[in-house]
Amino acid sequence: ISDDSFWYKVRVIGPTNKSEVGGSAEHILHAFKCVVSSSDLPELQDELAEYLLVTVTPTSDFSIAGFWAAHKEQWPVLSAAALDLHALPGSSAHVERAFSHLTFLQRKE
Repeated sequence: ISDDSFWYKVRVIGPTNKSEVGGSAEHILHAFKCVVSSSDLPELQDELAEYLLVTVTPTSDFSIAGFWAAHKEQWPVLSAAALDLHALPGSSAHVERAFSHLTFLQRKE
């Protein structure tokens, strides 16, 4: 994945790998435009800048969804965007696999 790709920049919302991604809030901000309204972008930028300064040490039971749920009051816009982006499937393979296993489709006639 190239440094300029959407998914590379979205990796920053994974608390354990944000140091690998690096970059400033401005550098990463445009990756969130698909899940955040333009009126929330200034707040998102502030929250993202604050988040990038926080060090996260994962434990054996670490959960990305749990992390963002626990921080939804501290970073309301960023946590909502992070949870939305983590809900996006990386590929459609799972859906395609499910359809290929179907033996019966009811069609409207």
